Amino acid sequence: MQGPGCLNYALVLNVARHRALCSTGAANSYIMERQRQALAGVLGRTVRVEGITDLSLDGRKFSGNAQRRKRQAMILHGTFLLHFDISLMGKFLRMPSRRPDYRQDRTHDQFLTNLEVPAALIKSALREAWSAAEYCQMPPVIPPRLEQKYAGEEWNLKF
Repeated sequence: MQGPGCLNYALVLNVARHRALCSTGAANSYIMERQRQALAGVLGRTVRVEGITDLSLDGRKFSGNAQRRKRQAMILHGTFLLHFDISLMGKFLRMPSRRPDYRQDRTHDQFLTNLEVPAALIKSALREAWSAAEYCQMPPVIPPRLEQKYAGEEWNLKF
C-alpha cells in the first residue's frame, strides 16, 4: 500500500559487474546488508534484515523490498515508511497469506512502524551507500484517460 509518508526507491545494478549479484539470494543478502548499514548509521539505532528483504527496528518492519532480474541487470525496489498512516493498512489490506516468522501473526498496526525522519536523510544515506548521483526528477506525464480512471471512486473503492 502506498500513500503520503512512504518513500519509494529503485536500485538498478549491472549483474556482471558485481559478483555478489550472481543469484537472487546472494543479491538480496548483499543489497539488504548494505541498506541496513546505511540506515543504522543515520538512525543511530540497530536495524535488522528480517525475513528475506525486510528492514526492521525492534522487530517492527519499516521497509519492504522486492527484486526483478534480467540477464544483464537487476532492480531492487522498495518502500520506507517514514510518516505513513499505518492504520490504513489494517483498514484496506487483508493479512498476507505468507508471513515471515518474525511477524508472529501480529496485525499491521502491531507489526509496522514509521521511521519518523525526513526523507532527505534516507535519500542521502542511500546515495552515499551506493555512490549514486542525484538526478533531476521530471514530473510524470499521465495520459488523461489513465488519470481519470485511477482518480475515480469506481477504481479506488472497488474492494
